Amino acid sequence: MDFVQTLFLESPIRLGVLAFILMSAALVVRKRMAFSFDDASDRTSGGGVGHAVLHPRAIVPGTTALIALLFAVQYAVVTDRERISLATDRFIAAAERADSAALADLFSDGYDSEGMDKAAVLEFIETALARVRIYDTRTHRRDITVTGRRAELILAARATVSVGGDVGQLHWGAWRLAWAEDADGGWRITALEPRLLDGVEFASLASVRGVIP
Repeated sequence: MDFVQTLFLESPIRLGVLAFILMSAALVVRKRMAFSFDDASDRTSGGGVGHAVLHPRAIVPGTTALIALLFAVQYAVVTDRERISLATDRFIAAAERADSAALADLFSDGYDSEGMDKAAVLEFIETALARVRIYDTRTHRRDITVTGRRAELILAARATVSVGGDVGQLHWGAWRLAWAEDADGGWRITALEPRLLDGVEFASLASVRGVIP
């Protein structure tokens, strides 16, 4: 089911590959049907009985229309996983700008992790961002699992981090973010937990207080 959802609703690249396969198959079918159609026409003109269900010329336009419909549906439908991925982009952008208001909007009022509520985790993040500047963030893993109105994201990313205005250095890490859907349909963070920072395993935000610059 995840594969089908990703193919038809979430990934333009995969749908593009499918479109290429469909059009290639349509061209092959049209070529074969053209021979059959011409042969049937010859037999009919010679007194035989011929019957063509579909004219070969209709194959490519029909396939083109189907492909256009598939892309239109993918463009129109936004899945929960896509909403969470977009919210993750906003989270990363807000962290790079050290935008407290934008960060606050992305965290759920019901945030509860490691004994921290929303105010506490925002204070933790803002304190860290006051000492460092994060930029050129690139993500290379976004595993999103949605279960009803809850979701989990395993995020792996690398970014350049400048401490106290010094020259930035490249760091990478993996994080787990828990999400919950609000009544308005928006997804917000309910837990933020580190997994790896520069190859070192961590299990909680509290454990990285002395490690984050």
